[in-house]
Amino acid sequence: MKKNTWIALALVVTLGSPAIAATKATKKKTTVKTATPAAAHATPAPAVETSNASSSSNGWTPSASFGLGSIESNFNLGVMGSFMTDVNLQGTSFKAGAKTGFLLGTGDVGTWVIPVMASATYAFPNGGSLSPYVGVDLGIGIAHVNGVSVAGVTNIPSSTTVKFAALIYPGIHITNAIFAELPFGSMSGGFIIFPSVGMHF
Repeated sequence: MKKNTWIALALVVTLGSPAIAATKATKKKTTVKTATPAAAHATPAPAVETSNASSSSNGWTPSASFGLGSIESNFNLGVMGSFMTDVNLQGTSFKAGAKTGFLLGTGDVGTWVIPVMASATYAFPNGGSLSPYVGVDLGIGIAHVNGVSVAGVTNIPSSTTVKFAALIYPGIHITNAIFAELPFGSMSGGFIIFPSVGMHF
């Protein structure tokens, strides 16, 4: 009887010891799973495509110039105006547009010319402060001659003619706005040379 009592006491002490309690607590522990961040599974947003079209970004550039020159040895002064826009040709510096003006003769016979022309220019690549270019104008020149009468007799009748006009003009941009050029060619059936200075607006 005493032997059985001692065995029972030994079991009670063993089961109540800290080591046994810790073992039971360890078995009751549940495994905590680490949540995977949602960002890791997020699908990247599609890239937004942007358009490179810029055909009208530069628009039309107006310019005006003043010149002094001669048409058929008759001294003229006048103004010219143009509207130009960029032409995208594989990165080259072409511009195209239209040009008109008013040239007034100062000789004994009153004359004036109104040119109406299509215009194109090419700017040469240049890393300096001055930018050279060359241009071509093709169109018509509307020329008017005032009638001249001496002692009541009409020696030169009034007339208005429309003739082919073609100009070539080397030029240089002094700044982004200021330019100088030397147009020469055919205007109203005669040779014209008309040095000019002008400005882009």
